[in-house]
Amino acid sequence: MAGNEATEEMAVDLGDIPASPPLSLPVTQIINTAQAQHGLRHSDFARYRQYCTRKLHRLHKALKMTHGRGKYVPRKLEAKSVTEVGHLMLPLVNAERSWSRAMELKAELEKEAVSYKRQHMIRRLSKAAHSAEELSELASQRGDARTALEAQAYALYMAGTLAFERQRWEAALAKLLRAQNVYQQLSKLGSLELQAVLNKMLDEVATPIKFCQYKLHGPSGADTGLKVPDSPSGKLIQARLQSLEEQQDVEVSASSAGVGAIAWRGQTNVVSAERVRVALGQALELSKQVDKAETSQRSVEERAEIFAKMIAAFNEAKGSIRQSLTAGKSGEQAAGSQEELKLLDVTVTGTQLERVIQRGKALAADARQRYESGTQEEPATAQPLKKRKKSKLDKSGPPKAEGVVRAYDSLIGHVKELSEVATRLGGPAGETLLEECTAQAATFAALRCFYVARSYLAASKAVEAMGLFQRTTERVAQAEQAWDDLEDPDAQALKDLQALKEQAVAWRCVAHAESIAQNKLAEQRAQEGMGDLGLETKHKAVYLLDNLDSWESYAGSESQPARIYPVPPPLQSLAVRPFMLDSALSFVQPPSLEHRVKKEEAKSTFSRIFTWGGKK
Repeated sequence: MAGNEATEEMAVDLGDIPASPPLSLPVTQIINTAQAQHGLRHSDFARYRQYCTRKLHRLHKALKMTHGRGKYVPRKLEAKSVTEVGHLMLPLVNAERSWSRAMELKAELEKEAVSYKRQHMIRRLSKAAHSAEELSELASQRGDARTALEAQAYALYMAGTLAFERQRWEAALAKLLRAQNVYQQLSKLGSLELQAVLNKMLDEVATPIKFCQYKLHGPSGADTGLKVPDSPSGKLIQARLQSLEEQQDVEVSASSAGVGAIAWRGQTNVVSAERVRVALGQALELSKQVDKAETSQRSVEERAEIFAKMIAAFNEAKGSIRQSLTAGKSGEQAAGSQEELKLLDVTVTGTQLERVIQRGKALAADARQRYESGTQEEPATAQPLKKRKKSKLDKSGPPKAEGVVRAYDSLIGHVKELSEVATRLGGPAGETLLEECTAQAATFAALRCFYVARSYLAASKAVEAMGLFQRTTERVAQAEQAWDDLEDPDAQALKDLQALKEQAVAWRCVAHAESIAQNKLAEQRAQEGMGDLGLETKHKAVYLLDNLDSWESYAGSESQPARIYPVPPPLQSLAVRPFMLDSALSFVQPPSLEHRVKKEEAKSTFSRIFTWGGKK
């Protein structure tokens, strides 16, 4: 197969390629995610093939690389025209589509061994290997070092799979061993997530390698004298692996130099462990991205994604610190290093919790804005709201006060965790942090109480809402006192508390008026009910159409439907023809009518014979 053998003698010609930055495409990670999400978790190769077909169609339309109108005119993808990652996705998705069809046919062959299906499977695998080879050539010229290596390992794996199905054991073993070598080297130079994906790929490659070894050397000598075969492309692979390793070393050294020490709350902790420094470097870099997103007024969804990555990086750093602490307990580290690691753990945990609270505030503010913009009635002191665009969070249904309450519940829990870290921190810094946590917890409790009262008011429980609005003003006073006790109180927090107090007072008046209206309505209904008392008295719903002069609202609420007009309309009685049931009818003797019936005259036999044509 000339297309697959070209992998070994691949030459890179960069003379005609325009000078542009190299493209980066995580080939193995994209394949793993697509297969897990579109059927291969349940070995549904047909579903995965259909997904690849749709994906390929979308890519052709997005890249404007359709194959003519009416008559099919194939357009070959050249390295000169590769300007974005989507161009590299074309041969990758094409290879996955052909491979999934081949695996679908292979599953059918296990049920029914038919020769033409096996030939079809071989042809599909050949096309998959050809597309993977095309991806490898394009990635070697237009991709970065990691992209080129992953694409070349993928092409070797596809070529080895094709040779394996053709039962060419030596060629299959050579290509699969070379692919295994590249995957092993790449697994040492990536993040933990990428390492897990590459290890899964190594497990897939290991099974056909063992089978080829068994076919070539038998059960006794399957593992003897097996090395990665030399080839012209082997030197190129090693050179790329070496450049990628040097690049990663530079990144690690730069990140390590940036986090040789981390400061938090006036205390500086030295980071000595290498893996902790790397993880903290990633976390602090993402923290800068969070700050940049906050200042650039990006959407809540985009900020939430960056927050999630940053918190995951902090979790990884905490895991590395605790692994180092566990290793120190077994006697591998000195007592001084143990103390440094404990202080570093407090610092990293506190920094992470502050960022988690920052994310919670952003989500709570967005929930408040969505709820306030969706509320129809507002008191006079409520501030005017700006129009906002609908986001993904709006698709969960109409905004309710319960969503805001849950957001502040979560915030109160995070503040309690931070107060525990403050007790571990100790000293003046710990006392200051503990006072700040107390003030923040009081603020969040006041906001939570306010929106609990709003939810009660929406549920037509005006008396309970009035009491909760009064409790809100008390909690606001407690929060203001907590902030005033600080040496450096937050002016913005005090301003927000004052606005919350004004809103609570206004909404308390609304709840009071609503409770009076409910009492009046209850009295009116009681009086009407007393006047209509009787043996056949039934409770009837009152509708707007029958009470156009009444002041009562018939618009409904969350607990009661609108009462505009009864649907379906009530039934009305109609006059019908009366009917009678007479049980004595069977005992009545009707009069005889024989005297009214005409009697037939008797005729003789002779007259009946000779008068057959006459009139009867």
